[in-house]
Amino acid sequence: MKREAPRHNDQSIDVNKPKSWHYAFCDGCDDPIAEIRYKCSICEDYDLCLSCYGKNSDREASISFHPQTHLFLKIHFPLPHPSDRSPMLLPMAYPYTFKFDNTSKQGVIHKGIICDGCDLTIMGIERYLCTNCDYDLCSSCESVNIQRSIHDLSHIFLCIRHPLPQRSERPLLRLEIAYKTKPSMVADRTPIYAPLDPERKKNTTPVCIRRMEVPDVENVYYNIEMTSFDSPYDIDYFYGCAERQSRIQSRVAVDDFDNIYGYIIFHVRERQGMIISLAVAPMARGMGIGKILMSEAMKYFSEAGSVRRAILHVSVENHPAQKLYRSLGFNVKTWLGDYYEECDGLLLEAIITPFYEMTSHEHGPLLSAFFHGDHHPSPA
Repeated sequence: MKREAPRHNDQSIDVNKPKSWHYAFCDGCDDPIAEIRYKCSICEDYDLCLSCYGKNSDREASISFHPQTHLFLKIHFPLPHPSDRSPMLLPMAYPYTFKFDNTSKQGVIHKGIICDGCDLTIMGIERYLCTNCDYDLCSSCESVNIQRSIHDLSHIFLCIRHPLPQRSERPLLRLEIAYKTKPSMVADRTPIYAPLDPERKKNTTPVCIRRMEVPDVENVYYNIEMTSFDSPYDIDYFYGCAERQSRIQSRVAVDDFDNIYGYIIFHVRERQGMIISLAVAPMARGMGIGKILMSEAMKYFSEAGSVRRAILHVSVENHPAQKLYRSLGFNVKTWLGDYYEECDGLLLEAIITPFYEMTSHEHGPLLSAFFHGDHHPSPA
């Protein structure tokens, strides 16, 4: 579970402006992180968006939702996958007894620290220390570094709001360079998945269904599977599904730019179809994508000819998912005690009519590409 933090609406989404989408969700507001990502240099997996980082830093140390003794890395460009880089962790820079003063940020002076951009003593809200070389920037120079390339764009800066202890009293704050090549500018980078226009919720979701391919796996796993389930499948399972389409079927819902919004995995065995897993990206839920994916699987079962029923498992507490499945003809067959770690489960079943036996009136709803519904599925 993520630590509770204030909800915010500051990070509005402009669908017409190209953005860099990071492989990370904010631990403050649970939203996907665009443009600037703040990654904790002490914790293995803790990130904040621009708005939540500001709120955490502005609070008194005793009520901030993440320790202010933890310094954050300011990341403009999406990082390579963790398997392709070394862990980005640093030792504690402040002693545990360090006292913070948040009352006079504008008057803070980082004594003896000269900005390498403007040659002035760094003072004010923040000092930026390069983690790849001996280089410092003040907040003014750092704010224009991306546009002017004052410093190597493949180097990542550490945000320092409170003067550090003397150099001899703190560890060396250095990281290996995370990028193998020079990172692209934000405007030239394709987002992991683009935000949907909220107005489309009133109409239809313009997505199509295609097979999941091996290059899709990391996107599906880190942006959808990991954010949807407390006990996600292993990433190797997804690679196996993408490679073995003859035995296990996997589909993804994509838009015109091939951005992925959801996935479904299913298979046929002994005249029975089974939905193994279904999930939709958090920012795309409530737009009918789950129903589109489910309908694709049901169409596959029907066209197989030999399938007479479909089954799936769902948590007894997942009422939106149950509502979706009932709308597609599923009914409760068995109550499964202690099926999930936290609660019981249900085995649902639907009768499948072979495609060649259906009337033209029945073909329409089955083949429709646009549906409306809401769900939050449970893994099988």
